[in-house]
Amino acid sequence: MKMSELRKFRCVRWVVLIVACGGIVWMIISDPQAHARTSLMIVLIAVLATFGPLLIQSHIIGAAEVLLDRKCDPAALVRRGDKMKLTDRTPNNGLYRVEAVFLHRYGIALSDVGRMQDAAKVRRRIEEGLAKRQKPTMNADCTVMDMCLADLCARLGDAEAAKAYADQYQEGLKHLPESVLTKEGQDLELLGRVMLSSSAVLFLSKCGALPFDEGNVNVLDVGSRRRHLTAEARMVLAEDARRKGDLVRERKLLEQVADAAPGMRVGQLAAKRLAFYNGTGTSAGYDETLQPAEPVDVHPAVLKNYEKKN
Repeated sequence: MKMSELRKFRCVRWVVLIVACGGIVWMIISDPQAHARTSLMIVLIAVLATFGPLLIQSHIIGAAEVLLDRKCDPAALVRRGDKMKLTDRTPNNGLYRVEAVFLHRYGIALSDVGRMQDAAKVRRRIEEGLAKRQKPTMNADCTVMDMCLADLCARLGDAEAAKAYADQYQEGLKHLPESVLTKEGQDLELLGRVMLSSSAVLFLSKCGALPFDEGNVNVLDVGSRRRHLTAEARMVLAEDARRKGDLVRERKLLEQVADAAPGMRVGQLAAKRLAFYNGTGTSAGYDETLQPAEPVDVHPAVLKNYEKKN
Protein backbone atom coordinates (compact mmCIF):
# COMPACT_ATOMS: atom_id res chain seq x y z
CA MET A 1 0.00 0.00 0.00
CA LYS A 2 1.23 3.46 -0.84
CA MET A 3 2.34 5.44 2.21
CA SER A 4 0.46 8.56 3.27
CA GLU A 5 2.21 11.74 2.14
CA LEU A 6 2.27 12.95 5.76
CA ARG A 7 4.14 9.84 6.90
CA LYS A 8 6.38 9.97 3.83
CA PHE A 9 7.45 13.52 4.66
CA ARG A 10 8.40 12.40 8.18
CA CYS A 11 10.54 9.61 6.72
CA VAL A 12 12.16 11.96 4.23
CA ARG A 13 12.90 14.45 6.99
CA TRP A 14 14.65 11.79 9.08
CA VAL A 15 16.68 10.61 6.07
CA VAL A 16 17.75 14.18 5.31
CA LEU A 17 18.73 14.79 8.94
CA ILE A 18 20.75 11.55 9.11
CA VAL A 19 22.55 12.30 5.85
CA ALA A 20 23.23 15.87 7.01
CA CYS A 21 24.61 14.65 10.33
CA GLY A 22 26.87 12.23 8.44
CA GLY A 23 28.09 15.07 6.25
CA ILE A 24 28.77 17.29 9.25
CA VAL A 25 30.73 14.52 11.00
CA TRP A 26 32.77 13.94 7.87
CA MET A 27 33.54 17.65 7.55
CA ILE A 28 34.67 17.86 11.18
CA ILE A 29 36.88 14.78 10.85
CA SER A 30 38.42 15.97 7.60
CA ASP A 31 39.04 19.45 9.04
CA PRO A 32 39.59 19.21 12.80
CA GLN A 33 40.62 22.85 12.95
CA ALA A 34 37.10 23.84 11.85
CA HIS A 35 37.99 26.93 9.89
CA ALA A 36 35.37 29.65 9.57
CA ARG A 37 34.33 28.49 6.12
CA THR A 38 33.82 24.92 7.31
CA SER A 39 31.87 26.08 10.35
CA LEU A 40 29.59 28.16 8.15
CA MET A 41 28.95 25.17 5.89
CA ILE A 42 28.08 23.03 8.91
CA VAL A 43 25.56 25.58 10.16
CA LEU A 44 24.04 25.94 6.68
CA ILE A 45 23.68 22.18 6.26
CA ALA A 46 22.06 21.86 9.69
CA VAL A 47 19.57 24.64 8.98
CA LEU A 48 18.64 23.29 5.53
CA ALA A 49 18.28 19.74 6.84
CA THR A 50 16.04 20.90 9.68
CA PHE A 51 13.77 23.33 7.91
CA GLY A 52 14.07 22.44 4.21
CA PRO A 53 11.66 19.46 4.24
CA LEU A 54 9.18 21.41 6.41
CA LEU A 55 9.17 24.32 3.97
CA ILE A 56 8.63 21.98 1.02
CA GLN A 57 5.80 20.22 2.84
CA SER A 58 4.17 23.54 3.75
CA HIS A 59 4.34 24.65 0.12
CA ILE A 60 2.71 21.43 -1.12
CA ILE A 61 -0.01 21.61 1.54
CA GLY A 62 -0.62 25.30 0.84
CA ALA A 63 -1.04 24.63 -2.88
CA ALA A 64 -3.63 21.94 -2.09
CA GLU A 65 -5.53 24.04 0.46
CA VAL A 66 -5.98 26.81 -2.12
CA LEU A 67 -8.32 24.46 -3.99
CA LEU A 68 -10.86 24.85 -1.18
CA ASP A 69 -9.84 28.08 0.54
CA ARG A 70 -9.85 30.27 -2.56
CA LYS A 71 -11.31 28.26 -5.44
CA CYS A 72 -14.04 26.56 -3.37
CA ASP A 73 -13.53 23.37 -5.40
CA PRO A 74 -13.98 20.47 -2.95
CA ALA A 75 -13.89 17.86 -5.72
CA ALA A 76 -10.41 19.01 -6.76
CA LEU A 77 -9.14 18.89 -3.18
CA VAL A 78 -10.62 15.41 -2.75
CA ARG A 79 -8.74 14.19 -5.82
CA ARG A 80 -5.52 15.71 -4.50
CA GLY A 81 -6.06 14.28 -1.01
CA ASP A 82 -6.86 10.83 -2.39
CA LYS A 83 -3.56 10.79 -4.26
CA MET A 84 -1.79 11.74 -1.04
CA LYS A 85 -3.50 8.86 0.86
CA LEU A 86 -4.53 11.23 3.64
CA THR A 87 -6.87 8.75 5.35
CA ASP A 88 -3.88 6.55 6.24
CA ARG A 89 -2.84 6.49 9.91
CA THR A 90 -1.01 9.49 11.29
CA PRO A 91 2.75 9.65 11.87
CA ASN A 92 3.83 7.93 15.07
CA ASN A 93 4.81 11.19 16.77
CA GLY A 94 1.51 12.94 15.98
CA LEU A 95 0.59 15.80 13.68
CA TYR A 96 2.01 19.25 13.16
CA ARG A 97 -0.60 21.99 13.21
CA VAL A 98 -0.33 22.59 9.47
CA GLU A 99 -0.98 18.88 8.87
CA ALA A 100 -4.05 18.82 11.13
CA VAL A 101 -5.49 21.90 9.42
CA PHE A 102 -4.88 20.32 6.01
CA LEU A 103 -6.67 17.13 7.09
CA HIS A 104 -9.55 19.29 8.28
CA ARG A 105 -9.81 20.94 4.85
CA TYR A 106 -9.75 17.49 3.24
CA GLY A 107 -12.51 16.33 5.60
CA ILE A 108 -14.64 19.34 4.67
CA ALA A 109 -14.18 18.55 0.99
CA LEU A 110 -15.03 14.88 1.48
CA SER A 111 -18.24 15.68 3.34
CA ASP A 112 -19.19 18.26 0.71
CA VAL A 113 -18.97 15.70 -2.10
CA GLY A 114 -20.93 13.15 -0.08
CA ARG A 115 -18.12 10.83 1.04
CA MET A 116 -19.13 10.89 4.68
CA GLN A 117 -17.45 7.64 5.70
CA ASP A 118 -14.12 8.89 4.40
CA ALA A 119 -14.66 12.21 6.18
CA ALA A 120 -15.19 10.20 9.37
CA LYS A 121 -11.82 8.50 8.77
CA VAL A 122 -10.21 11.93 8.55
CA ARG A 123 -11.82 12.85 11.86
CA ARG A 124 -10.18 9.79 13.42
CA ARG A 125 -6.80 10.72 11.95
CA ILE A 126 -6.98 14.19 13.54
CA GLU A 127 -8.11 12.62 16.81
CA GLU A 128 -5.09 10.31 16.70
CA GLY A 129 -2.88 13.36 16.35
CA LEU A 130 -4.63 15.13 19.24
CA ALA A 131 -4.38 12.06 21.49
CA LYS A 132 -0.61 11.88 20.98
CA ARG A 133 -0.09 15.44 22.24
CA GLN A 134 1.12 15.26 25.85
CA LYS A 135 1.39 18.99 26.61
CA PRO A 136 -1.73 20.74 25.27
CA THR A 137 -0.87 24.13 26.77
CA MET A 138 2.65 24.32 25.30
CA ASN A 139 1.28 26.06 22.19
CA ALA A 140 -1.98 26.55 20.32
CA ASP A 141 -1.80 23.30 18.34
CA CYS A 142 -4.27 21.30 20.45
CA THR A 143 -6.66 24.24 20.55
CA VAL A 144 -6.58 24.42 16.75
CA MET A 145 -7.21 20.66 16.50
CA ASP A 146 -10.19 21.01 18.88
CA MET A 147 -11.61 23.73 16.62
CA CYS A 148 -11.14 21.62 13.50
CA LEU A 149 -12.68 18.56 15.13
CA ALA A 150 -15.69 20.50 16.43
CA ASP A 151 -16.40 21.71 12.90
CA LEU A 152 -15.86 18.29 11.31
CA CYS A 153 -18.02 16.51 13.89
CA ALA A 154 -20.86 18.94 13.16
CA ARG A 155 -20.60 18.12 9.46
CA LEU A 156 -20.79 14.43 10.34
CA GLY A 157 -23.86 14.99 12.52
CA ASP A 158 -22.15 13.99 15.78
CA ALA A 159 -23.66 16.77 17.90
CA GLU A 160 -22.35 15.51 21.25
CA ALA A 161 -18.75 15.27 20.09
CA ALA A 162 -19.03 18.61 18.28
CA LYS A 163 -20.11 20.28 21.52
CA ALA A 164 -17.38 18.53 23.51
CA TYR A 165 -14.69 19.74 21.11
CA ALA A 166 -16.18 23.24 20.96
CA ASP A 167 -16.12 23.42 24.78
CA GLN A 168 -12.57 22.09 24.82
CA TYR A 169 -11.57 24.67 22.20
CA GLN A 170 -12.91 27.41 24.49
CA GLU A 171 -10.95 25.93 27.37
CA GLY A 172 -7.84 25.85 25.22
CA LEU A 173 -8.23 29.54 24.42
CA LYS A 174 -8.16 30.30 28.15
CA HIS A 175 -4.84 28.51 28.55
CA LEU A 176 -2.95 29.75 25.51
CA PRO A 177 0.71 30.44 26.34
CA GLU A 178 1.76 34.07 26.64
CA SER A 179 3.62 33.80 23.34
CA VAL A 180 0.33 33.52 21.41
CA LEU A 181 -1.96 35.64 23.57
CA THR A 182 -1.71 38.66 21.29
CA LYS A 183 -2.75 38.78 17.63
CA GLU A 184 -2.58 35.02 16.98
CA GLY A 185 -4.86 34.35 19.93
CA GLN A 186 -7.32 37.03 18.79
CA ASP A 187 -7.35 35.66 15.24
CA LEU A 188 -7.89 32.13 16.52
CA GLU A 189 -10.77 33.25 18.72
CA LEU A 190 -12.53 35.04 15.84
CA LEU A 191 -11.91 32.19 13.43
CA GLY A 192 -13.32 29.62 15.85
CA ARG A 193 -16.29 31.80 16.78
CA VAL A 194 -17.37 32.18 13.16
CA MET A 195 -16.51 28.64 12.05
CA LEU A 196 -18.13 26.74 14.92
CA SER A 197 -21.24 28.91 15.04
CA SER A 198 -21.72 28.48 11.29
CA SER A 199 -21.28 24.71 11.30
CA ALA A 200 -23.63 24.33 14.28
CA VAL A 201 -26.38 26.23 12.45
CA LEU A 202 -25.89 24.69 9.00
CA PHE A 203 -25.20 21.08 9.93
CA LEU A 204 -26.84 20.66 13.36
CA SER A 205 -29.73 23.16 13.04
CA LYS A 206 -28.71 25.07 16.16
CA CYS A 207 -30.72 28.21 16.79
CA GLY A 208 -30.19 31.36 18.81
CA ALA A 209 -28.44 34.71 18.56
CA LEU A 210 -25.36 34.66 16.33
CA PRO A 211 -22.05 35.58 17.99
CA PHE A 212 -20.71 37.21 14.82
CA ASP A 213 -21.78 39.72 12.19
CA GLU A 214 -20.88 40.73 8.64
CA GLY A 215 -17.99 42.83 9.91
CA ASN A 216 -16.38 39.76 11.49
CA VAL A 217 -16.85 37.77 8.29
CA ASN A 218 -15.30 40.56 6.23
CA VAL A 219 -12.23 40.47 8.47
CA LEU A 220 -11.80 36.76 7.73
CA ASP A 221 -12.41 37.34 4.02
CA VAL A 222 -9.42 39.63 3.54
CA GLY A 223 -7.43 38.34 0.58
CA SER A 224 -10.09 35.68 -0.12
CA ARG A 225 -8.05 33.20 1.92
CA ARG A 226 -11.03 31.46 3.50
CA ARG A 227 -13.79 31.62 0.91
CA HIS A 228 -15.36 28.32 1.92
CA LEU A 229 -15.64 29.50 5.53
CA THR A 230 -16.95 32.98 4.73
CA ALA A 231 -19.45 31.56 2.23
CA GLU A 232 -20.91 29.32 4.94
CA ALA A 233 -20.90 32.16 7.47
CA ARG A 234 -22.78 34.43 5.05
CA MET A 235 -25.30 31.66 4.44
CA VAL A 236 -25.95 31.62 8.19
CA LEU A 237 -26.33 35.40 8.16
CA ALA A 238 -28.74 35.10 5.22
CA GLU A 239 -30.92 32.66 7.15
CA ASP A 240 -30.83 34.99 10.14
CA ALA A 241 -31.88 37.93 7.92
CA ARG A 242 -34.80 35.93 6.54
CA ARG A 243 -36.01 35.06 10.05
CA LYS A 244 -35.93 38.76 10.86
CA GLY A 245 -37.86 39.65 7.71
CA ASP A 246 -34.94 41.51 6.08
CA LEU A 247 -35.33 40.01 2.61
CA VAL A 248 -33.17 42.62 0.87
CA ARG A 249 -30.22 41.76 3.10
CA GLU A 250 -30.90 38.04 2.68
CA ARG A 251 -30.82 38.34 -1.10
CA LYS A 252 -27.56 40.29 -1.04
CA LEU A 253 -25.93 37.65 1.16
CA LEU A 254 -27.23 34.80 -0.98
CA GLU A 255 -25.73 36.46 -4.05
CA GLN A 256 -22.36 36.64 -2.31
CA VAL A 257 -22.53 32.97 -1.30
CA ALA A 258 -23.59 31.76 -4.75
CA ASP A 259 -20.85 33.82 -6.40
CA ALA A 260 -18.09 32.77 -4.00
CA ALA A 261 -18.74 29.02 -3.79
CA PRO A 262 -20.59 27.69 -6.87
CA GLY A 263 -18.79 24.37 -6.56
CA MET A 264 -19.86 23.76 -2.96
CA ARG A 265 -23.21 22.61 -1.62
CA VAL A 266 -23.69 25.87 0.27
CA GLY A 267 -23.22 27.88 -2.93
CA GLN A 268 -25.58 25.63 -4.88
CA LEU A 269 -28.23 25.94 -2.17
CA ALA A 270 -27.86 29.72 -2.23
CA ALA A 271 -28.29 29.67 -6.03
CA LYS A 272 -31.54 27.70 -5.68
CA ARG A 273 -32.91 30.20 -3.18
CA LEU A 274 -31.91 33.09 -5.44
CA ALA A 275 -33.71 31.44 -8.36
CA PHE A 276 -36.88 31.48 -6.28
CA TYR A 277 -36.37 35.19 -5.61
CA ASN A 278 -35.86 35.83 -9.34
CA GLY A 279 -38.95 33.87 -10.32
CA THR A 280 -37.00 31.19 -12.19
CA GLY A 281 -37.22 28.48 -9.56
CA THR A 282 -39.42 27.02 -6.85
CA SER A 283 -39.30 27.34 -3.08
CA ALA A 284 -37.69 23.89 -2.85
CA GLY A 285 -34.39 25.52 -1.89
CA TYR A 286 -35.95 26.52 1.41
CA ASP A 287 -36.94 22.93 2.10
CA GLU A 288 -33.37 21.68 1.69
CA THR A 289 -30.69 21.74 4.37
CA LEU A 290 -26.99 20.90 4.55
CA GLN A 291 -27.46 18.49 7.43
CA PRO A 292 -26.29 14.89 6.92
CA ALA A 293 -29.08 12.36 6.40
CA GLU A 294 -27.92 10.60 9.58
CA PRO A 295 -24.96 10.90 11.98
CA VAL A 296 -21.81 9.15 10.81
CA ASP A 297 -19.34 7.24 13.04
CA VAL A 298 -20.59 8.68 16.33
CA HIS A 299 -18.09 8.20 19.15
CA PRO A 300 -16.77 10.13 22.18
CA ALA A 301 -14.42 13.07 21.81
CA VAL A 302 -10.73 12.88 22.73
CA LEU A 303 -10.42 14.96 25.88
CA LYS A 304 -7.30 16.81 27.02
CA ASN A 305 -6.45 18.32 30.39
CA TYR A 306 -5.75 22.00 29.84
CA GLU A 307 -5.46 22.59 33.57
CA LYS A 308 -2.38 20.41 33.86
CA LYS A 309 0.90 22.32 33.94
CA ASN A 310 3.49 21.42 31.33
